[in-house]
Amino acid sequence: MMNKKLIFGIIALVAFVVVMLLVFSREKDVYEKPVQDIFAEGMADSLQLKPAELGNLLATGNFLLVDIRKPEYFINESIEGAVNIPAGELLTEENQGRLEEAVESGKRIVLMGANTHETLLPWLLVRQTGVENVYLLLGGFEGWKNFHTNPSFTPSSLEISASDYSAEIEKLKAGAGVQTQEEKPKEKPKITPKPVVHHGAAEGGC
Repeated sequence: MMNKKLIFGIIALVAFVVVMLLVFSREKDVYEKPVQDIFAEGMADSLQLKPAELGNLLATGNFLLVDIRKPEYFINESIEGAVNIPAGELLTEENQGRLEEAVESGKRIVLMGANTHETLLPWLLVRQTGVENVYLLLGGFEGWKNFHTNPSFTPSSLEISASDYSAEIEKLKAGAGVQTQEEKPKEKPKITPKPVVHHGAAEGGC
């Protein structure tokens, strides 16, 4: 008969291989939907919210407003009821679970960056992972503020090509991360060199 320790060792090895296969298959399947399909869905007007529509949604309480800006921007100024999940952390297992839980409870998820451009790619990426009922706030946080100052404000429309989106997807898979609002680099103080004064030989010298 085969040694019991050897049998248990083989079973443990097989179990380990199965677990590793499941882990790697999950990583490969993070992006569940084809790029072409999710891009076409993302460009649909029904998945884009204007500031006025967000105001109506906030009144219902049946929402999850995700502010994807950096924490320092969120702390400084934000919309009441919003939660801060920086764009680079949207695809973590924990945050994917939060989004899926919101969908299961019937809430509408709204992603909001500083502006439309900053929100677009993270929004499309979240939709490609299979999370449904996710909307984009046109104009982002700046658009929301402009709307309250000027109710006739019209946020800019979405502008991205399918090829550009595909390229960004590949960057993310390669570990480049999601591009977010960048701080302007601080300018180094300019140093003005002191003029050099050349002194000639003293007059009447030897």
